[in-house]
Amino acid sequence: LNNIIYGNNLCGLKLRQQSNPNIIGNEIRSNGESGIKTKWNCNALISDNSILNNPSGIYNRDLCSTVIIRNLFNGNGSGIVLEDSSPIIANNTIVNSGGNGIAVWHGSYPEIENNIFYSNQIGISADGAPVTLSFNNFHNNSSANLLGGGLPDEIGIISTENSNGDPSDQYSNIFLNPEYVDVENFVLSSNSPCIDAGNPESILDPD
Repeated sequence: LNNIIYGNNLCGLKLRQQSNPNIIGNEIRSNGESGIKTKWNCNALISDNSILNNPSGIYNRDLCSTVIIRNLFNGNGSGIVLEDSSPIIANNTIVNSGGNGIAVWHGSYPEIENNIFYSNQIGISADGAPVTLSFNNFHNNSSANLLGGGLPDEIGIISTENSNGDPSDQYSNIFLNPEYVDVENFVLSSNSPCIDAGNPESILDPD
């Protein structure tokens, strides 16, 4: 809780072997491998952290059902990498990744909801099959917003409107400038299309 974890040769934090820690309110930056690596049935809560400038922000693998909520991922090689795991990923801001905002590899079935993907190379790359991929915002991802054979049918095709009246795909994903007050703190302006655009039934969405 409320630590600065930086400059380690390997991972900032490694969580494993059926542990269930709460990782909350930390700054985790500039480590040699992942900012956080989870493996072997670790079911952590990773919440309200700033995860910055690591080769991968979180590497979640080996049957982990991690809950990853309300974190800022900025400047990592990839924001989140999933391998044989099924986490909940909600209400995160994932920006400036040199590779994928989220990479969903084989055997992974995450729930991905209410996140912002901004200025990554690729928003989400999915070989695995997300169970939920909805109510997210994708903007200014240089190569692709969405890529891979594991994605739901018709995702990314504008076909309807969300509850704010903004154009969306059938999963309520939008593709609009999030309109940050500034692009250092990533605080949304009062007229951001992301406000009230999350899943209204989600307990993780206070709007």
